[in-house]
Amino acid sequence: MARITFILLIALVSFIGLAQTPADHVIAINGITTHYTTAGPDTGPAAIMIHGNGGSYRDMAEATAVMAEAGYHVFALDSRGQGQNAPVSEYHYVDMAHDVNAFIEALRLQQPVVLGFSDGGIIAIELALLHPGKVKAIATCGANVQPDGIQPQLFAQFKQSVDDAIRAGKQVPALTKMMLDEPNITAEQLQTISIPALIMAGENDLVTLDHTAHIHRCIKGSTMLILGGEDHGSYVLSGKAARHFLHFLHPEK
Repeated sequence: MARITFILLIALVSFIGLAQTPADHVIAINGITTHYTTAGPDTGPAAIMIHGNGGSYRDMAEATAVMAEAGYHVFALDSRGQGQNAPVSEYHYVDMAHDVNAFIEALRLQQPVVLGFSDGGIIAIELALLHPGKVKAIATCGANVQPDGIQPQLFAQFKQSVDDAIRAGKQVPALTKMMLDEPNITAEQLQTISIPALIMAGENDLVTLDHTAHIHRCIKGSTMLILGGEDHGSYVLSGKAARHFLHFLHPEK
């Protein structure tokens, strides 16, 4: 979400990640071609990394490296129509969650843990809702469960820019339209999630802290972590989010 504000960060990290990301793989799932990368020992427990709106798996390069160094067999995916994947005419978080489930089934992964950044966090939540039992634990970073979960002024500016584009006869990008219309996950739905969940946000995140707390309250037994001095993506792109996820998964270490 909030792609406009952090697109420069995404571009920078994608550039840096070119030399750091392992070889690319391709798989056909759900009628689309999906690019992904892997890292870590083949015998390790599975972990899936999901990037934010308009990004790619390269944005998760540091998180991938952190999880791999801890012994996880990591799979970082380009989401539907993004990264190296061919664009699609419309986007929905539910479809992307189904894509990840199809990926899990195609590679026969056994209850992977999932770390999702921004839109990736929304996908992780949708995955837990739509395919209960498929994943062992989730961590969300700067995720929202309603379109207006982001900072009010930013949301108003974002919506105004889209309205202006429509009045000018310009086409609104499909990814942008999705962020304005989705997700629409209710409190009742969140309350059905029973797997361990780490709900993270930066102190200066694009998602409001009240909204982050709402997600935490609704997912029973979840843990909330607000990272001081961090913005929407800084703690994800640096690998810090992955380290916190590891501590959440293995508090004894």
